Amino acid sequence: MPYSYDYIKEYNEKFANTHKREIERLSKDEQKALNHVMYGADERFDSDSKYYVEIKRQHIDVLSDFVKREYGKVVDILVPNEFISDFYNACDNMVRYQYGRSYSRRSYCT
Repeated sequence: MPYSYDYIKEYNEKFANTHKREIERLSKDEQKALNHVMYGADERFDSDSKYYVEIKRQHIDVLSDFVKREYGKVVDILVPNEFISDFYNACDNMVRYQYGRSYSRRSYCT
């Protein structure tokens, strides 16, 4: 039996309906970032978006400061309040650790 991702589609639709007013208040770039997180490859977060342009243009020492400033509203919608500080901590430390989206390579510490 083939594996179905219908439950993810249903969850995303329910989430979008629940947060409809909040999402409508986001800027176009913030909506693009939200769609990228929720739908992945279905919604392109292209290289002319504010995120990529600003990361390249500015020298950003603390990623969480940039994310709070530019995408704080998106984080507030996606991340439960009790995990927001953990999320920003992960942003600041993500370059210190290996990341992969599959099981083909196990994580390791150096």
